[in-house]
Amino acid sequence: RVVDAATWGCRFLTGHADAVLAVACAGGCVASASKDRTARVWVEVNGTFSCAAVLEGHVDPVGAVALAVDERTGGLVAATASRDRTLKLWDVDASATDGQPRRPAARASAVAHA
Repeated sequence: RVVDAATWGCRFLTGHADAVLAVACAGGCVASASKDRTARVWVEVNGTFSCAAVLEGHVDPVGAVALAVDERTGGLVAATASRDRTLKLWDVDASATDGQPRRPAARASAVAHA
C-alpha cells in the first residue's frame, strides 16, 4: 500500500503472492520484499506505480531489501537478504516502459555459515 502524504490517498501495489515483509525507497523507486521468496522494484510514472523488476533466486522468504543509486554508473542497485541465509546484489533497470517487469540475475550472492 502506498499513501500519498499530501492527499492521504491510498494505492495498493499488487504482484506478490504472499505477505510483504520489508520496503525500501531510493532513486524514485520503491522495493518490496516478500514471503513469496521474491523482491519487486516499483517505479512511478504519471502517478501510477508499475513493477519494473522481479528479483527471484532466494529459496526462503525475503525479509530485507535495500535500494541505492550506484554513484559510478547512476544505475539502481538492490540488496536482498533471506531466511535462506543469503544476501544477493542486483543491478536493476527501472527504466523499462513496455509494462513488462525485468527479471535480472543476481550480480553477487553471499552465504552465511552457521
